[in-house]
Amino acid sequence: MRRIALLGLIVPLMLIEAQAAEKLKPPLPKPKPVSGEMVSPPAEPAEPEPAEVAPPTLGSAGNKKVPVPREKPSREQPSASENPFVPQTGAQPAEVAKPKEEAKPQEETKPEDEAKPAPGEEMAACREELAALGAKFTVPEMPAAEGQCKVVNPVQINAIATPVGMVNFPGEPTLNCVFAKQFTSWVADIAAPVVKAHTGEALTAISTGPGYECRNRNGDSTTKISEHAFGNAVDIASFNLPGKKNLPVSNVAKSQNAESRWLMALRISACGYFTTVLGPGSNEAHAEHYHFDLGIHGKSGNYRICE
Repeated sequence: MRRIALLGLIVPLMLIEAQAAEKLKPPLPKPKPVSGEMVSPPAEPAEPEPAEVAPPTLGSAGNKKVPVPREKPSREQPSASENPFVPQTGAQPAEVAKPKEEAKPQEETKPEDEAKPAPGEEMAACREELAALGAKFTVPEMPAAEGQCKVVNPVQINAIATPVGMVNFPGEPTLNCVFAKQFTSWVADIAAPVVKAHTGEALTAISTGPGYECRNRNGDSTTKISEHAFGNAVDIASFNLPGKKNLPVSNVAKSQNAESRWLMALRISACGYFTTVLGPGSNEAHAEHYHFDLGIHGKSGNYRICE
């Protein structure tokens, strides 16, 4: 038994000594190539083929599906024929269609624009309307324009027919035709009927100033130009009844006089026809007469002065 045990120890030791001796042997020199013979390089080891991966199966625990990775988009650049930003050889670039501009609607012509007369025709139309109201007038020859003073369409009023008789204007005021229509309408619609109703007598005449005057307001050189400079105003000094009875406007301030009431009624009614109405009590310059005009006041032009 002891021999068998010793043999078990000796054999491994001999194997170890043999392996050590094999390692200590010098490496054999590589054989030199023979002249004229081509030596092929050592073959590269073949790359191992990738093992096929079996598709994932449902696991027994949870039965959850394993997500399959999506294919990544190709990063290859498109060819020149596919790239829209690279000009094609021998081919003209297609014209880009421009958006069509919407046709602008044509401005509708208003009926009043079509019927609007030329300046000369408009002035003639105004005089025809004035005559249709029953006014008697002439077209005066005006002096050359003096600075800003100018009457666009002058007429010289002589009389106006009213429901209670003809009313004369001894002063024959020169007025702009548009203002003359407004003034004669007030006389026919308001003044003549009111005087007839209060006095029982017909209004025969109205004493006025000249109408057109090239001056500033109130005759003051430091003030703005007056509406009289455009024939756009008239001053009334008195109302005349039959028998040359003269009733001055200044009597409106005398309450003891019978005519003060209808004189005040005429003054108030004028505020509906004119943009400016002044008279006794307004200021010293109008203490003896009424002043009517169609001047524009304020930015809107709707402001009225009624004093």
